[in-house]
Amino acid sequence: MVKKFDSYFQDFNNTVSDHLETKVQLVYPEIKQECPNCVPDAFLGAYKSSGKYKQGGPAPFESGMPCPYCNAEGYKLIEKTENIPGRIYTSEQVYKKFKNMNIPNGSLLLVCRINFFSKIVQAKYMTPFSEIYNQTSERYMLDGQPEDIGFAINPVKYITSIWTKNR
Repeated sequence: MVKKFDSYFQDFNNTVSDHLETKVQLVYPEIKQECPNCVPDAFLGAYKSSGKYKQGGPAPFESGMPCPYCNAEGYKLIEKTENIPGRIYTSEQVYKKFKNMNIPNGSLLLVCRINFFSKIVQAKYMTPFSEIYNQTSERYMLDGQPEDIGFAINPVKYITSIWTKNR
């Protein structure tokens, strides 16, 4: 019985991917990256500056002075980002038929494929891409656990997640 709907859902999922989804940027927690500008201190460990310039580094400095690139820390905190496809809604009206959805003012509802679940829960924050959001660079924090939504017989599973504006 499920087989007779396969072509319908294939067309549905292709339409969603091709015409309804936009990109959102997930930003993950910072990681320490060794400074490319100074030599690490052998006694204090990899993440402490020795105050010596590393040949070929981006910001030369005098030996014994603090490294201007990492402020003598020996590392830089680097945020990793990733773009994923999804649909963004700011009103619950679209979903009232399917679920009792409540999107607080200033929040967003992100709908995406379930294979992005682990990436969403690991993200520090999310920034949507659009003309408005690209101008403001607003950050949205995940507000609760993502939930599944959609047709049970659709071979592609979707999840919803609420993201609240970081104030």
